[in-house]
Amino acid sequence: MKKQFALMLFILVFATVASSKTIYVNSATGSDSKSGMSWDTALKSIPYALTVASTTGDNLWIAGGTYDIPGASTFTQGNTNMYGGFSGNETNLSARPTSDLDGNGIVEPWEFTNATILTFNVIDKNAINFTGAVFNGFTLTATATMNDNQSACVYSLSDWTTNFANNTIRNNNLTLSANTDRGGYYPFFKSFGIVNNCLFENNTVTVNASQFAYICPFITVNPAYHSNMGTKFLNTVIRNNTVTIDYSTAASGTNSYGVRALIMNVQGAMNPTAATSNKGGLPTTVANCIIHNNDMVYIPGSAASQLYDAAAIVTGASLNYWDGSANVKQPTTDSIINCTVANNKGVRINNGGINIMSDASSYHYIINNVFYNNQRATKGTNFQVSNMAQNNTQNAGLISNNFTDGGGLSNSANQIVKQDNTLGTGSNLPNFKKPTTVVGSTTDNSAEASSWTLVAGSYLIGKGIATSRSTDKAGVIFNTPRAIGAYGYNGSK
Repeated sequence: MKKQFALMLFILVFATVASSKTIYVNSATGSDSKSGMSWDTALKSIPYALTVASTTGDNLWIAGGTYDIPGASTFTQGNTNMYGGFSGNETNLSARPTSDLDGNGIVEPWEFTNATILTFNVIDKNAINFTGAVFNGFTLTATATMNDNQSACVYSLSDWTTNFANNTIRNNNLTLSANTDRGGYYPFFKSFGIVNNCLFENNTVTVNASQFAYICPFITVNPAYHSNMGTKFLNTVIRNNTVTIDYSTAASGTNSYGVRALIMNVQGAMNPTAATSNKGGLPTTVANCIIHNNDMVYIPGSAASQLYDAAAIVTGASLNYWDGSANVKQPTTDSIINCTVANNKGVRINNGGINIMSDASSYHYIINNVFYNNQRATKGTNFQVSNMAQNNTQNAGLISNNFTDGGGLSNSANQIVKQDNTLGTGSNLPNFKKPTTVVGSTTDNSAEASSWTLVAGSYLIGKGIATSRSTDKAGVIFNTPRAIGAYGYNGSK
């Protein structure tokens, strides 16, 4: 009986795969009056091609070019696999050509020679909802306005999204008004799924706030509530973005401490317990990412002079779960592993690299990271900020083998362990291959052309400890002991 059931299941799966089809789209040569079943008969528009893709598992192959997505309705991907970056004659996905477009000596997975650019213009709605299928090989650009809309997010990934990969999010411009007291705003990029090998660059987010509100303006990494999948944000570069929080119109006495994580907010998964019906999820993981040369600008009103939680990365404390009668504090778990956070600049902020917000129920695995040379600008002069700060961490032993340069390190209770916090001229230098020489966003292409790989003599070589991530950002297996930061060292760089 079991064999018969297995055979029936195999036939069902095979029939589903066999019935799926590939639909071709080319804005230059295509026409929506054609069949779309080959490059020679390609369709012209993506919205129409999605109506042709009527079966779950259908594939859209989209040639390079610019595709304006109508702003009258939100573009929803659904369950159709979408691939961009084609020249228009390929017969397999691996044939899509890539190039070292930014000139840093590395051909990244998102550097498609023929960029497939999707452009949006949205007001008070999402540009794209990702709901589980493949989305691979696109450049996303949007002009977006959110008028005190807490539910809208330019790019929103559901927790069924498992393959948002090899994409570039570039030249987006978002303006948000935040006028609801204690409202929650996550307006630009919100992920419950898996992000892998992507680039975020040259995006601008401006928030005009008049009330105390919880604002995470750029990237929010949320927990996924599946038992077999946690949210993952991997192998991604975030550079040359500018986030501005403007409280200048807020009434006297308005607090701004709800604003945090000006680049990335990481919320750990709630662990399942027998006491509640919460299903929890696997730990949230951010690994092998590089966050550099971003600007974080804060314009205070009459309430406060500094923005205290404005680090590039902020990890959240434990969360409340409603069990039907009351809020129950739930443990949260997340991991920040082998990331490089460097040369970010904040205006009127206290924290630059990472701010670990936690309590006795928070389990933050902060391991093998570099939080280096993040600074604050005040009246035209750059000053050091806390590159790694903690707030009431009770599980400090989980935070290990991170490198900071000693710029205002918050470590009053000896909760950060195994650090070298004295950046000098000796053996404790990071020695990146081609770092930028300025702090904050750049206009001379130096951020794009920079390389954060390691060269001989780097203090970061061999200082890390083993984690669940066995390979570095380039996919190379770490040596034993491994390096700190996003890249290993193999002696040839």
